[in-house]
Amino acid sequence: MRALPLLFVLYPLLGGCLMGGQEGEDLTDGKLPGEGEGEGEGEGEGEGEGEGEGEGEGEGEGEGEGEGEGEGEGEYLYIDGAMGALDLLTGFETTTESACVMASDMQASGVADGCPDCTFAFFFDLADSERTTCEDNSFDGGAFGFGLSPDYYGYGAFVMYQYYGDWSPVFPAYDVASDYAYFVREDYYDYAYEYYGAQYYVTRVWYGYMMAY
Repeated sequence: MRALPLLFVLYPLLGGCLMGGQEGEDLTDGKLPGEGEGEGEGEGEGEGEGEGEGEGEGEGEGEGEGEGEGEGEGEYLYIDGAMGALDLLTGFETTTESACVMASDMQASGVADGCPDCTFAFFFDLADSERTTCEDNSFDGGAFGFGLSPDYYGYGAFVMYQYYGDWSPVFPAYDVASDYAYFVREDYYDYAYEYYGAQYYVTRVWYGYMMAY
């Protein structure tokens, strides 16, 4: 079994850095290879350039400054450490049921500030696990910022992901406690997809857990 080639599985999800998980990569995009390529290129280029420049300069200066300060920021219930796992069932094959697993153990390396309404948030270092069945694990040696929001703005529990300083919900969370969550997100499972005239079956399923202490 081999993994979906890095160009196909990691680029759409990880913002183009193909050599493993690094802080600042985008895990939120579940597009297939080539989806949306060139869509809207140049659309609206220059539209409204300079429109309203300076309009209302200073209006509401300081408005909402400090809004929500402290909400989830620096007020986590757990700050000592955390551990977990991040596994990816991945495949880009000409036959079904051919996906393999990139399995990574996660160990917290420090608190990650600013996660909204999170009970904990840490930067995690990833290391390859014996659970891996792919030929290699592109997340080995990577680092991500993850947090746990037990109820993300009323939409339920989510694992939060830090992307260039901003936090976004990335994985639905289950079996949630203040210090623990299991998560899973199925993007594709043996999804039939034609690529450059050939038929492939795409699989991409994320799952794992986080536990803080």
